[in-house]
Amino acid sequence: MAEAGILERLSALEQRGQAHREALQASRAARSGRRGVAFRLGGHDLLVDLAAVDEISPALPWTPLPGAAQWFIGLVNRRGELLTLVDLGAWLWGEPAPEGGDLLVLRRGAVATALRVDDVVGIRAFEEEQCRKPAELPGRAAHFQEVAWADDETVWNQIALSALLEDPAFLEAGGTIKEDA
Repeated sequence: MAEAGILERLSALEQRGQAHREALQASRAARSGRRGVAFRLGGHDLLVDLAAVDEISPALPWTPLPGAAQWFIGLVNRRGELLTLVDLGAWLWGEPAPEGGDLLVLRRGAVATALRVDDVVGIRAFEEEQCRKPAELPGRAAHFQEVAWADDETVWNQIALSALLEDPAFLEAGGTIKEDA
């Protein structure tokens, strides 16, 4: 009989623990407002929605594609999966990212694309009151601008990288390769 009392108490403790975990998760979700991946590119502080990024990676070895546009670097082998590698700075405003850098991997269905950026700073969370009017970004980046978010030190201009994967100019790399070759 003593064992039944202990099991009941353990079960009650487990239920209370689960309730506390759920309340904590709900509280965190309510506080976080907006979460994104902060990165630097060409002297700009940028942010993308966390849900748009499949993976963050240091630069990986890549295979160039002869005759490709300046921004279409080549192919990367990530754990057996071939990804197209795009220099995001070169595509957005014609300024290549430095050699090395970091990669933001985006996925749209079965297709994944790695974007080379200068430096991934990390994940940031913002409250709605931290929303700001974005600074005007140059080149194609203006088309993908959404809002800006301010933390203690930096204003992060948010861009919609998910829209990038739907942009005809981005998707027509083959046509661009012929024009630039």
